Amino acid sequence: MDESSVRSSDDRHSDASRVWFVYSQEGVTGADAPAGYVTMWVDFFGDCNLWLPLTVFVAKVLEGYKIHISQLGPFGMIRVRNFEYTFRALSLEPTIADFWRFYQLTVHTGFFSFGQRHGSPKLMTPPKGITKWKTRFFYVKAAAVAAKMTFRNVTETIIAKTIAVPRADTVEWFPWLRLIEWKKLSNLQL
Repeated sequence: MDESSVRSSDDRHSDASRVWFVYSQEGVTGADAPAGYVTMWVDFFGDCNLWLPLTVFVAKVLEGYKIHISQLGPFGMIRVRNFEYTFRALSLEPTIADFWRFYQLTVHTGFFSFGQRHGSPKLMTPPKGITKWKTRFFYVKAAAVAAKMTFRNVTETIIAKTIAVPRADTVEWFPWLRLIEWKKLSNLQL
């Protein structure tokens, strides 16, 4: 994604729902967002199938895990979005309680992600690699990200919760689950 594709995406919105972007300058990092703006990783909008405004489910995950969207790496966002569209494909409402049954919060190289909970069924095969994602970002007005996000300390100990993993005897929807291969989708496909 480059500046022209972001601008063309922006042009499709009416004035009432317009999203304003600030493009990062050379020599700055994702931690340098101007006041009133949020860092967004470019790969969120390609590989991760994220669109603005955020879905209610994505906002609930950020709020429930008490993390800021700029602290979440692409592999974490891929898992959030894949979980959401897997459940929606099954005509199930995705909930954070069900997400917790599959994934636990992890931290790697200063960014949060979600690892497969031990014993839970695999919902997806993530892409093999997303490289240089930390260097590709832009800033979006904070009002465009409607979630009550918290900056969480990445050195904080993450306590693994003991949660029943999904099985036929714990949730009624378990027999419907199938591994869904990861692929980029348009918002209309979701």
